[in-house]
Amino acid sequence: MQILLGNLAPDKGSVTISIAKGNLTNEQLPLVYLPQNINLAPTSLAENITYPFSYLNSGRPDGHAAQIQKLTRALEKAGIKDYVTNLPDKEQTLVGSGGTPMSGGQGQRIFMARVFYQNAPFLLIDEGTSALDPANEQLILSSLRELAAAGACIIMIAHRPAAMTIADEIITLQDGRAVAANSQ
Repeated sequence: MQILLGNLAPDKGSVTISIAKGNLTNEQLPLVYLPQNINLAPTSLAENITYPFSYLNSGRPDGHAAQIQKLTRALEKAGIKDYVTNLPDKEQTLVGSGGTPMSGGQGQRIFMARVFYQNAPFLLIDEGTSALDPANEQLILSSLRELAAAGACIIMIAHRPAAMTIADEIITLQDGRAVAANSQ
């Protein structure tokens, strides 16, 4: 994962990710990364989800309403819409240092909402469901499967068997080397 992110050089060979930028909108990233350890920025839930884009600055006359609708869909796909709707300031609730505290599972679902909001063609997910209960995990995995069916390439590190059930291919690593590959 660190090689794919460009944080580590491979011992041998190279890794290249090629994404046709002509197919991306101005508010779409080519790659979205969901880390294992979630740290929410000390800002609103909406800004954490829409980062690095501001959901208030789309530049279109109908932009704000469209961005709220996009944010709501992302919250639904991440299984956290009801929780956010019941917060006093809804998506404007402040989180992170000094804000509303969130559990590990809630933080993962907020970051997963970012994945769904961005709708990137390439996703890197490192243990993205590790803090979720089985019902929320199934919802997230189903939403990820929808993204894959729509053409997204998803590379996910997972130890939990449920996450492996949606994979087209499972590569087993041991001591940093691929020891098995199974197509589903």
